[in-house]
Amino acid sequence: MIREITKGRYEVQGKTTNKDEFVTCGGVRLKEIDFRTMESKLVPGLHFAGECLDIDGITGGFNFQAAWTGGRIAGLAMVRDPH
Repeated sequence: MIREITKGRYEVQGKTTNKDEFVTCGGVRLKEIDFRTMESKLVPGLHFAGECLDIDGITGGFNFQAAWTGGRIAGLAMVRDPH
């Protein structure tokens, strides 16, 4: 499995023309998150990123950026301060 994940090659056929985009919403309330670390204000040591947060956005753009940025912030925070 590790070899497939790290060395696997996949062919991309292109973007669909069926307009399958959709909006995601709901999740952990943003006021419950410390955005400097993406850590829960209610449960110390619990970090969040991506679509588990209550951020509305069209899939494939805004939500990807939120996931990547939040994931990086959370990951760095966990390395600096492991509970």
